[in-house]
Amino acid sequence: MIFYKKIKPASFYFAFFLFSITNAAAQKREYTYRTANDTTQNFYYSLIPENKIEGLLMIFPGFGTMPREMLLETDLPEKALAKNYLVVIPVLDKWDPFYMDNLCMNRMDTLLKEIYVNHKIPDN
Repeated sequence: MIFYKKIKPASFYFAFFLFSITNAAAQKREYTYRTANDTTQNFYYSLIPENKIEGLLMIFPGFGTMPREMLLETDLPEKALAKNYLVVIPVLDKWDPFYMDNLCMNRMDTLLKEIYVNHKIPDN
């Protein structure tokens, strides 16, 4: 005897959405960890367009939100990526809200310099 479990439509659409954003073509997605042996802070998630990068969009996640979860909260990263913007979602400190303390400001300064050099973002 075969039993079928009824799938709620919302669950189906959520799974389809997850599949579509994680398997989108013509782009590269990667984590960059800036502190050796530490995956809890000072890193960023990048969505890199296939074509020449036109600019940079940096989005700061809310309290406790992981970078990839931001892709479920807004379509802004996908829209920017479609226009050939590099999208970066950083985590500067250990999942705390973004504080404007010296540590976070220093990390932000070095992160921006690193991104501009590594990805050859135009200065426009």
